[in-house]
Amino acid sequence: MTVKCLFIIIVLISIINVPCYATELLYISDSHIEKEIENEIKSLEQNHIRVLHRFGRVLFIRSGSDDVSGLSEKEKVFKISDGQVNRNVLGEDIRDIENIGIAVWNTNYVNPEPPIQKKNSDKSIHKNPGPARVRPKISPPSAGILPKSLPYGASWEDTSEYFLHRIAVGIVLMESTGHVEDWTTAERDKFVAEAQAAMDWWVIQAPDADLSFVYEVNYGSTDHEPITESLSLDERTWIQQILTRPPFSYTYADPLVNATQYNNDLRDRYNTDWAFIIFAADDTNDADKLFADFYFGWGYYGGPWLVMTYGNDGYGTENLDHSIAHEVGHIFYAIDEYAGSMKPCNYRSGYLNYENQNSREGTCLIHVDCIMAELSHSQRCYYTVGQVGQTDSDSDHIPDILDTFPSSTLTEYLPDPTTNDTPPYTGSSHVNPLNNLNPRGSGHDITLNTISQVQYRVDSGPWIDADPVDAAFDSPVESFTFTTATLSTGTHLIQVRARNSEGNYELPPYPSDSLTIIIPPTETSTPVPTSTPTLSSTPSRTPIRTPTSSPTLTRTSTPVRTMTLTPTYSVTPTKTPTNTPTDTGFIIPAVTLPSLFILVITLGGFLSAGFYKITIK
Repeated sequence: MTVKCLFIIIVLISIINVPCYATELLYISDSHIEKEIENEIKSLEQNHIRVLHRFGRVLFIRSGSDDVSGLSEKEKVFKISDGQVNRNVLGEDIRDIENIGIAVWNTNYVNPEPPIQKKNSDKSIHKNPGPARVRPKISPPSAGILPKSLPYGASWEDTSEYFLHRIAVGIVLMESTGHVEDWTTAERDKFVAEAQAAMDWWVIQAPDADLSFVYEVNYGSTDHEPITESLSLDERTWIQQILTRPPFSYTYADPLVNATQYNNDLRDRYNTDWAFIIFAADDTNDADKLFADFYFGWGYYGGPWLVMTYGNDGYGTENLDHSIAHEVGHIFYAIDEYAGSMKPCNYRSGYLNYENQNSREGTCLIHVDCIMAELSHSQRCYYTVGQVGQTDSDSDHIPDILDTFPSSTLTEYLPDPTTNDTPPYTGSSHVNPLNNLNPRGSGHDITLNTISQVQYRVDSGPWIDADPVDAAFDSPVESFTFTTATLSTGTHLIQVRARNSEGNYELPPYPSDSLTIIIPPTETSTPVPTSTPTLSSTPSRTPIRTPTSSPTLTRTSTPVRTMTLTPTYSVTPTKTPTNTPTDTGFIIPAVTLPSLFILVITLGGFLSAGFYKITIK
């Protein structure tokens, strides 16, 4: 770490806006409440500040900006520092885990040791760690025990399927009741500092894996002195005693089940994706720093634990970080590559099912330095990267395991056609895991992705954000809703797409709905004149007029022409209202034709009423 300035900010006293150019900072939250600390971490990450390591409310952070002065203005910050911190800074308010965190900070960041290396070059005094163990199949002890923070697609036993994102580390210092070996505070802090350095090595090696670690440290009581016994024969005996006693107090008969349940409790407690345990054996008074079967550590493929000695064989405590980094590789399915490992080139492991083509057991495709080969080397080889699931084959800074695309469904709007020109829509989106090819794990398809956004568009227009049905888009499966803007008459195409937490949008063809909008014409009314009577046009009210005689025309010799009209018309209504008296009619004398027309118009109302019989002579 390059430190260009040193400052300590105590918000309770004052706020000092001092720019600093250190990459790592110690951040102490002012809250003891787990949920509040989690929210603080989310806030930091939203501001492009990574939380790399966490010990209670003590956080090791890395800022993406040189100017971190704005951190001091956060409400819940107690202290920020890039230099030495007094372990009494929190006074009586400090917990053991926070005390350990400050000690680790001072050891690894203020006065850092040289990079991982083997101090003693005499290989004759060094032994290889024990071979990685294959964990037998185990099942949850009872139904309904799945943790809340379980990754999408994972099951109870999937505690370390690939080496990405958030990980809880439970460090258990095995303490015998016989007091032959007793952990001192200095030894405890040193071991945890080495373990943290091992995790930080993986952080540096895999920047796109977005690794973040949270630590829990406990003492574990056993009647045995582990360093004096066989790792291969007695390991489960010690661990079973430890996990069935306080502070763990699990009750299952199988130590692997107890350990796996502890891992699930860890990831529930700290909201992580994965979890594993490091069991540490004190060997201060042991001559060779080895177990009775001459091993000094090993781990299980896929967890749930690894075991290490404090003395670390001839490599020494100063190089524990390298040995722990190697064993953590096994936790995430990396294969041994050193000579004598009996793991040949075609041996396969990991979610992506990579071969072991950097092994010293045979003529393999490559022969390069690697953390899984000689412990003096400090890099990952191509095949180790693939086995732990950190491969990014297209160099887009997204590991292949998470480089997938979400899917959505859009509920069809009904009725179709519709007169609703602002139709509401609903649907759902979900992430898609990559197929699990691991020959050693459970085979479950698992992803850490979540849905981060859903959008819709109309007729290939601009994409518009839809709304989550719950509070936010932050889960692997999300329901959404939206209401379109006012649509015109005609047929429209509504499409949706989702985006996942890695920034990948759903691929076309997009889920869609074709909807026809029909806007009925506006009705207009024509005013009816009231001054002129009109005959009713209702067929049922139209009278039938039947002539009873024909007009007679007489011509004489006189120059004056006289026309006499003597027709008799009988007008009978087709509908006679019930209970209405029938009029006997009246006689209209003969009149001229124009007069008749005037009379008809005058009597129009009576004719349309249909209540009278009219005879015209």
